[in-house]
Amino acid sequence: MQDVYNVTGRGVTIAVLDSGVDATHPDLELGTKTVENVKIVGDLDLAGGRNAFIEGVPNSDTSSGHGTHVAGTVGGTGVVSANDERRAYYHAGIAPDSSLVGLGAGEGVSILYALLGFDYAIANQERLDIDIITNSWGGGDGAEFDPNNPINKASFEAYKRGMVVSFAASNSGPEENTLNQYAIAPWVINVAAGTSDKTLADFSSRGVAGTQYKQPDITAPGQNITSTRAPNTAIGAMGPVVDPEHPEYFAYYHTISGTSMATPFVAGVAALLLEVNPQLSPDQIEQILMETADPMDYAPHEVGAGYINVKSAVERAEEVRGNRVEFLSGIPPGQVRAPGPR
Repeated sequence: MQDVYNVTGRGVTIAVLDSGVDATHPDLELGTKTVENVKIVGDLDLAGGRNAFIEGVPNSDTSSGHGTHVAGTVGGTGVVSANDERRAYYHAGIAPDSSLVGLGAGEGVSILYALLGFDYAIANQERLDIDIITNSWGGGDGAEFDPNNPINKASFEAYKRGMVVSFAASNSGPEENTLNQYAIAPWVINVAAGTSDKTLADFSSRGVAGTQYKQPDITAPGQNITSTRAPNTAIGAMGPVVDPEHPEYFAYYHTISGTSMATPFVAGVAALLLEVNPQLSPDQIEQILMETADPMDYAPHEVGAGYINVKSAVERAEEVRGNRVEFLSGIPPGQVRAPGPR
């Protein structure tokens, strides 16, 4: 979008709730790009529930690498890949001028302190100007929606405060009824993964035909996604970039797949919409993404509204400026008696 509209996510802050962010990476530099980087340390109630939020950490993603890849997709500057005029900022994120808040809530492949991450984002929303929380993790694929689940309550609280919350649909496809239990909450954006030719990735989780609340909302690029690499980590060792013209890319970027990669793309597009129209509510953003999506030759419970169309979404956001709609799907979790339509 930078080439067409000069829309880059300026003035928007995205919290990356994941394994952490390696803000020593030049594309994710602490203090300029990553405005806060938090390592969440908890005891899982083994020692009386003592938890700590360690702020200003240069690298909060020391064992996984997952969160660093996610952070680069949503808002990496691409500065390392700017050494060739023909491919300037080749590996920049979708919203390269956005600000990031890293929330290191896990180790290895486990997100252990997700609820604490939401607590931090909510408590520090105003101080850090957090607009969006992106979540590329989950569990309980295929489980029924529980409005009283603590994670669902937390995501609702964030949504109620005006934050856009995106969640990965999960990678348990092509079997049906395999959606991430946290992604099917009506107040979050449920993201499926597509390929570069705008087909559905085989691994992307599916919902249930004829069950409206059990379906993704939108499909976004999630296969073979190149983004920032945290070296010497479990996921950082996967999928290296091999570029004969730029062998140095191996040290800074790698290529992996998953709905985890599609979800920050959607969060980045939400940042673009908020740049052109800061008054948009979470519901309006979701509605715009779905209404402007490109149709796909799949059922709604597989791909939702279709494949994300960034250009059309940005144009629509400008069109609806000033027509704010408040929380159309906002039903307090404690008052939801049964799963309802999205």
